[in-house]
Amino acid sequence: MQSKLSERVGQLPSARKHNDDDLYKTLGVGKRAKRETILRQYRAMSKQVHPDTHPSDPTAVDKFKALTEAFEVLNDPAKRATYDKTGKIPPKVADSERQAAHAVISETMHKIIQQSLQFGADPSEKELVETMRGAIEQQIAAIEKNIADSDKARAMLADVADRFTVDDGQANLCASIARAPLVQIETALAALRDKMAAHKAAHDYLRAYKFRRKESKVRTATSTGNGLFVTFSSS
Repeated sequence: MQSKLSERVGQLPSARKHNDDDLYKTLGVGKRAKRETILRQYRAMSKQVHPDTHPSDPTAVDKFKALTEAFEVLNDPAKRATYDKTGKIPPKVADSERQAAHAVISETMHKIIQQSLQFGADPSEKELVETMRGAIEQQIAAIEKNIADSDKARAMLADVADRFTVDDGQANLCASIARAPLVQIETALAALRDKMAAHKAAHDYLRAYKFRRKESKVRTATSTGNGLFVTFSSS
């Protein structure tokens, strides 16, 4: 079993070309696999391919992304039905992630402008974008912590479930109870990863932003009271 799992991990695509790979093969399950089987296989493979366990492998991130994408599609009944019918991965990256990134930028900008007005600030475009980037970096750090905490909870529940054993082929009630929240945790983790992707995309947009306005006014900085700083023109 372990050798087959290692072989399956070694076959993971190092860089996915959308719709070119069979998600069932990526995850190493049959097309009739139940969600419990999909979850169990994903847990086993993700432990082996996680980038944190292979810091020197430049392909680890892409392999983990391919594995996670396969799980997110096959674990979602609606997405799985679409994939089974069309053979194509439901669109995600292009429009939906771009819109999510724009929503992050919009929400962050409105909050900072509101804070600027409260402090009598008049930030330039460059200062506003730099402050937005700082705010989004804080949000990314918070999301990373939530993902780490959820991963820890998932691992703990899985470990507890694996400790329960029964004799004579009886139903393993305690193990089933311990595993029950795992699907919900995986769903929450998928949502957190989508949120992380949107925030990182938003940060990349802002990092690539170009400015044509020349800065000539003297500016000072004031704390907004929540860890952010808004710079503004002195009168």
